[in-house]
Amino acid sequence: MPLCPNCQQPMRIGRADKSRAWSCRKMGCIRSSGSYISIPNDTNLSIADMAEDMALGFFNSSADQAKQQATFRRLAGGLNKLESGKKYLSDPELQTIRDAARVLERLGSAAERAKKEKKRLEKEKEQREAARKAEAKQFIAAFSEHDNVMDIALNALTLSDIHATSRYDQAFNEGDLQSLIKHARPEQLLTSIENKITRSLQAQINKAADTISWQDQSVSDCIKQLRVKFNEHRETCRSAHRDLLADLQTAMTVESSDKIERLKTNFKKTF
Repeated sequence: MPLCPNCQQPMRIGRADKSRAWSCRKMGCIRSSGSYISIPNDTNLSIADMAEDMALGFFNSSADQAKQQATFRRLAGGLNKLESGKKYLSDPELQTIRDAARVLERLGSAAERAKKEKKRLEKEKEQREAARKAEAKQFIAAFSEHDNVMDIALNALTLSDIHATSRYDQAFNEGDLQSLIKHARPEQLLTSIENKITRSLQAQINKAADTISWQDQSVSDCIKQLRVKFNEHRETCRSAHRDLLADLQTAMTVESSDKIERLKTNFKKTF
């Protein structure tokens, strides 16, 4: 399979009307010299070339290739077993059927090879993303984890605001805080709040690292960009979530104070 002379990525096989060609699909290479190579109409592609092109398909998986393999093999088998109609066909017609079965067998072999290659690529991608995610989590934790719960809360909210696509992506909200105050045992409330905030930060670190895991840039470059956004958004986030942070501070101050006498209530398990 030829490589694009501009980006050095494998070129893909395409067909337009009656012509075939190797071509680069990257936007920056489409009109560049050498990014399009015609394939003669009488040229049979090798099983290796077909398999590699199938495996490079972005919107398919090894499972899809397995289904395609089964389809090709089933069609080829059906043609080879076409016994009832053979007596009506001439020798050239029978040869056409045999040729069609052979072509389908070649496609089936290519799909089988593509399935194995796709599995290998999927495994490599999984391992690459897992390694990148683990590395990214360490870097993000280094600048976002803190001993102070209020700083942890602000950092969690900042990370969630950076990656939020809706209001449901917020690290925690007033409802979460009030639910803790309502349902936690009085003697465990402070610990429950601290645990909730810490878990919220860890969830946001995990989400940010997951976003970095599949990007093309190096992890260090992605972290630098995230750190810039984090520093830019942190004070804006403090202002945007001022009331929530104030309520959190109040709840923690009340629970950690020795000067406040709490009313005794009957705690009832709800589980």
